[in-house]
Amino acid sequence: MKYLFLIFVCLLSLYPDISISQSEREKYGEISDFQLNLSHVSYDSTASSAVLFDVGEVYFDSQLHIIFRRHKRIKVFNEAGYDQADVSVNYYAANDLERIKNIKAQVINISDNGKKEITEIGKDSFFDEDIDGDYKRITFTFPALRPGSIIEYEYEIRAKSPHLMPSWLFQESEPVLYSEFNFEIPEVFRYRILSQGDSSYDLHEVEDKTGNFRPNLASYARAGYVKLNTKFQKVIKKDIRALREEPYMRSTEDYFSKIIFQLAELHFPNGAIEPVITTWEKVAEELYDHSYFGHAIKTNKRFRGILESIDGYPAEDKLSSMILVYDHVKKSMKWNRSFGIVASDKLDNVYERKTGSSSDINLLLFGLLNQANIEVTPVLTSTRTNGQIWKTNPFLSQFNDVLVLAEIDNERYLLDATDPQRSYKVLPARVLNSDGWLVSDNQTEWIVINNDIYHSQSFQLIADLSEDGSLNIDFNSTESGYFDLNRRKDFQAHSPDNNSFLQKEVFRHLNDISIEMSDIGEFDDETQFKIRSTLKADKISEKFDDLLILNPVLMQYAESNPLKSPDRTFPVDFGFEHSYLYHITISLPESYKIEELPQNKVLQLPDRSAEIRRICQAEGKSIQYFLSMKLNRSVFAPNEYDHLREFFDLYYSMTQEQIVLKKI
Repeated sequence: MKYLFLIFVCLLSLYPDISISQSEREKYGEISDFQLNLSHVSYDSTASSAVLFDVGEVYFDSQLHIIFRRHKRIKVFNEAGYDQADVSVNYYAANDLERIKNIKAQVINISDNGKKEITEIGKDSFFDEDIDGDYKRITFTFPALRPGSIIEYEYEIRAKSPHLMPSWLFQESEPVLYSEFNFEIPEVFRYRILSQGDSSYDLHEVEDKTGNFRPNLASYARAGYVKLNTKFQKVIKKDIRALREEPYMRSTEDYFSKIIFQLAELHFPNGAIEPVITTWEKVAEELYDHSYFGHAIKTNKRFRGILESIDGYPAEDKLSSMILVYDHVKKSMKWNRSFGIVASDKLDNVYERKTGSSSDINLLLFGLLNQANIEVTPVLTSTRTNGQIWKTNPFLSQFNDVLVLAEIDNERYLLDATDPQRSYKVLPARVLNSDGWLVSDNQTEWIVINNDIYHSQSFQLIADLSEDGSLNIDFNSTESGYFDLNRRKDFQAHSPDNNSFLQKEVFRHLNDISIEMSDIGEFDDETQFKIRSTLKADKISEKFDDLLILNPVLMQYAESNPLKSPDRTFPVDFGFEHSYLYHITISLPESYKIEELPQNKVLQLPDRSAEIRRICQAEGKSIQYFLSMKLNRSVFAPNEYDHLREFFDLYYSMTQEQIVLKKI
């Protein structure tokens, strides 16, 4: 069988003005004049630092253990680049399968007299930290940084399992001038090599080699050292543009240029082939055998006691009982802001502590609903910051969160009880990332994770304009979905000071307002937040001779166009469809007449996935102004970005158009 490997396309550097030949790999501590004098990257004027080079090497030792070596050097341009000082290197510590060795780091500065100053990181400055029991990390911090500093580090990871083949990241949040990855794989291991992001390369070399190995595999028993064919590959990318986090973006990890290795098969000298890639069904079996997953969520007497303590339980129907249990868990438990897919302890102990991770809380919810004879199934997910799921790769490490799916009368309810403010109808925005993996002990299924409710802001204002230009306003608003949830959090943060909440949150764009009456918190249900208020705004309009100029838009969708970048190579992902509706009726003073009104307009994207409508008309001595903005789709592809950015530019320019009145 032929080796599985990618055919890479070699391209010339897109930015020939950078002298890459001077920034390629050098020995540890050998710093060229080019690197010392580099003060910026010509194709990225905003860069606060740049990776001068990042070189990785993977090979297998005689026992077929993986040896991964890395050497990385970074130039700091200004103080914003000091965040490069903190470094962490993760490794799989369970069963001593991975170890980090030969780690060293140093800072190179130029003194006032032009000499190099080298500060080495001492051994006592490297810290070994536990992440989750299986994974650990080495962390360290570079001292004495200043603009112009160069930092570099080297380390080696030894892995006993071929499953731990490292991936290689070419792209980062700052420019990378040179990235090189070399890997040599013996024929016994056949990897599936996955490419993400830009897969064009400046150099890709492939060479067939041989090596002497002493495999610790049954098929090679008593063979001693054997000669195995290997395949060596060198991949180089130069002048790699930064990929920085932008508004409405999933994890940058979803878009970075990188290659990933997945062990697919073992090939033995007798011709036997052993598949290695597992199946989702087998992963599910292993998960349900886990003491803090499958065993933890089985019914027990403690769950029965908790249910009996809930006021009103059992309710007349299963849906009402589900809501009672959900409300009890979300109000009783405090989320510690950590994620997981298995419990951190026995669920009895989790409940006693009254605090836990997302998996602690939601598996507790699962156990209680299961005890209540409600059909429930766990759903594993990956949050937006964790990245998307590769469904072709059946590995639990892709997931970092868990939800509960309840089924009642053929209706499905996806639940997460980590937020006391959130209705059972609303999922946390963090999970609006990709499909979820529904996993039971006898079936698995991929399901779409979304909210069935609509997310909207609606503002209704009736205003009397005075001769002096002030407005007396009767204000009504209704916000639903995530807008409701965010408003509830703001309200609670200011409670019990309603005026502070209104002035600093709701009316923060208005100056010199006085609130005469407010009625907050009369909710139709848990997914709507309503406000009624009477207020006076003194500095809303401007006078110029006999003209009175007024901007009728007092409640904005957002303060500015969130899409700042002139171009974008990845999707705009709002997470959910939503709308903004604004309507104001303005009664005019008798001494003024209408001189100019904004024109009626309708703007739409070509497929009507986004729409703006404005209607402004006079009715006697009053003006009716209506403005709406709707996003009928949550995700927009990169080739739609220009239209979408222009759409928001047009919206914000429309909100700045004035009503002009003239004194009679």
